[in-house]
Amino acid sequence: MKKSLYLSFLLPLCLSSCSGGSSLLKDIYKDYFTIGAAFNENSLTSNLVDHFNSLTCENEMKWISLHPSKDTYTFETADKYVAFAKEHNMGIRGHTLVWHHIDSIPADVFDGGKEKVLENEKEHIEEVVKHFGDSVYCWDVVNEVIDTDDSPLKEDGSNIYYKSKWFEICGEDFIKEAYLKADEVLKELGIRDKVQLFYNDFENTKKNKKDKTIAMIKSLQAANVPIDGIGLQCHYHLGSFDPVALEQAIIDYHELGLRVHITEFDCEIYDRTQAGLVDYETYSDVPQEALDVQATIYDRAFEIFRKHKDKIDNVTFWGISDDNNYMNDNKDFGYLHNYPFVFDYAHEHKPAYDLIANYKEAK
Repeated sequence: MKKSLYLSFLLPLCLSSCSGGSSLLKDIYKDYFTIGAAFNENSLTSNLVDHFNSLTCENEMKWISLHPSKDTYTFETADKYVAFAKEHNMGIRGHTLVWHHIDSIPADVFDGGKEKVLENEKEHIEEVVKHFGDSVYCWDVVNEVIDTDDSPLKEDGSNIYYKSKWFEICGEDFIKEAYLKADEVLKELGIRDKVQLFYNDFENTKKNKKDKTIAMIKSLQAANVPIDGIGLQCHYHLGSFDPVALEQAIIDYHELGLRVHITEFDCEIYDRTQAGLVDYETYSDVPQEALDVQATIYDRAFEIFRKHKDKIDNVTFWGISDDNNYMNDNKDFGYLHNYPFVFDYAHEHKPAYDLIANYKEAK
């Protein structure tokens, strides 16, 4: 890892934090925004109840979980999690109504032509939104539809959208119809003012993807398609964090009239810009230097979030503690053991926790 990387983060950031007693994250940030976590059946821990007041089901509200085949809806697991959230006075972010990922949607959704596929989409949205009603406070209506190629936006807009099965069959209409249907159902239920409609994506703080996302949002707004907010996933590693881009994205999206949620925040313990990464097989193998950089990334990000509390309603981690995280031994992450959160394997505070919990406002 590059020594200059550590110096560039550590020198300014330690000045923005202070020592002192820590408390619960949801209480520390109660005057700023709600603090959320993605969770599953393995993460119903005391830390979840103590520190968070917003929950996102990691997979249990995705299409394949709720609607595995055309005439079958299975709400039991999601209902259990909603009940858990209510019992502990937590809000639920609905994630997600429409996504293209092969593991998240049954193949038969795409049987038939455009009219049939849009009919399938609208039926799913109606059933799901009606079922949960105002038990959720927002929906990621559409997830990750922007082109993943990091190329500049073309003047003709031909490279805005990811060429998913949805797009191949329906063009951008599947996006518009998803928001229109969700809006319609919520109005019929008389709860439109209680449930917000979001768009969620990764790397949408980077300029090229941000430009494409803004072009899509402006197109939706011009067509009077209701969209209330945007989710910034904010998955980082030790060499990818760009605080200037993050802050500018929050400002730029808010200027479109959107509320901002940080929906999937985490930071890998590796610097992916470096070759020949050595696997830290146990938490004790992680160098203190890496933990310090991870901590300062969390610190700088939360400093930005606090600064823009007028624009941000929620900050959610895509997990709770290092013992239960989607990166571990995952081929997409090079099968490296990972430690991306502010709580370690024993659910104890890491340096990242100490910095975001014991901050002082920059002057």
